[in-house]
Amino acid sequence: MTGSTTVKVLLVGNGPFSNLGCEAIVRGTMEILRAGFSKAVVAQNHELDLSRGTMAWFLRHLTRACGYYLPGAYPSIDREYRGAAAALQIGGDNYTLDYGSPEAFLRIDRYLLARRVPLFLWGASVGPFHAQPRLERDIARHLARFRAVFVRETLSRDYLLDLGVKDNLVLMADPAFLLRPAEPCADKLGFVPPPGAIGLNLSPLMAAYRNNGNLAAWFSECVRTAGAIRAATQRPVVFVPHVYSSQPLNDDQGFMSALAEELRKTASPPVLCPASRLTAGEAKWLISRCECFVGARTHATIAAFSSGVPTLSLAYSRKAAGLNKDLFGDLRYCVDAEALVPGLIAERLAHLVSNADGVRERLRESAAEMSQRAMRAGAILAEIVRKNE
Repeated sequence: MTGSTTVKVLLVGNGPFSNLGCEAIVRGTMEILRAGFSKAVVAQNHELDLSRGTMAWFLRHLTRACGYYLPGAYPSIDREYRGAAAALQIGGDNYTLDYGSPEAFLRIDRYLLARRVPLFLWGASVGPFHAQPRLERDIARHLARFRAVFVRETLSRDYLLDLGVKDNLVLMADPAFLLRPAEPCADKLGFVPPPGAIGLNLSPLMAAYRNNGNLAAWFSECVRTAGAIRAATQRPVVFVPHVYSSQPLNDDQGFMSALAEELRKTASPPVLCPASRLTAGEAKWLISRCECFVGARTHATIAAFSSGVPTLSLAYSRKAAGLNKDLFGDLRYCVDAEALVPGLIAERLAHLVSNADGVRERLRESAAEMSQRAMRAGAILAEIVRKNE
């Protein structure tokens, strides 16, 4: 690295850009890296491919069974790890139990550590793993091998401190706070955002936490919820998809387009949904045009928070609670999945609307602090890398 005019950084463990949260993390991270390093940054994003039956899938399982790190288990990383100054594990909630075991990500870590690539956890939530005490102990030992563990909220920091992970622990903020908004073209959006609109992100993913995966039951709840919001506020509703997928349980676009069609059967304020797939920056621009926002997807709410839009979080995981505590000091604007009933959401939203000016002022201060915290992490990362050159 000495004398080089560039610094090479691997971004690993992230999902595809069809999940706008994954895109927002990468784009926000690039803002941080460019500001933090005096050298030009060459960053390479390696999406995690968990496809079954591929040669890479076979080699990963063989690696796990025999204990040897076999070339080809992570083909894109295997091609690029040489000369990397850092590898950042950037999938924000990979080190939790929200989507099952984190073993796939731990294997990537071991692969990189075996090749002596400086490894960092970046902008992450961690845990809790109380339900699996052995895994909890393993995670604590595992994270101690990282050059630094950058967590994105104080809940994760405090949890790791309790586990004894402290010497390499750094509090930052989610990189997506630094995502730049981008106005979409009129044809792509299909409408002009009406003044005073309520933005909604009612993800189908919530069915797994609310209705045991019964998507039809969750759809009916969402129809009632959006109807209650329209009745309580008498404002236009703008649906904002944040994940596009071929899997119905994960596809915001199909789910919310169907919701919009159902709601349009009743005469009330307008119901709008983007005509085409948006980028993360375009979704943030649309959210920023809303008076208030109700969101299930974490990075849809981060787009709102960082735009100063008063937001009600529909929480299916610990990360929503952590974000709200850091931003507001409490959970008054965070509703747990088990409490998601239409009347309660409409009631909480009405309270948010009536206190919107005060919430905007609080967000201006706390979101600015989050952005600064994220940028400071870049300087800390750069200093660690510099010392290793």
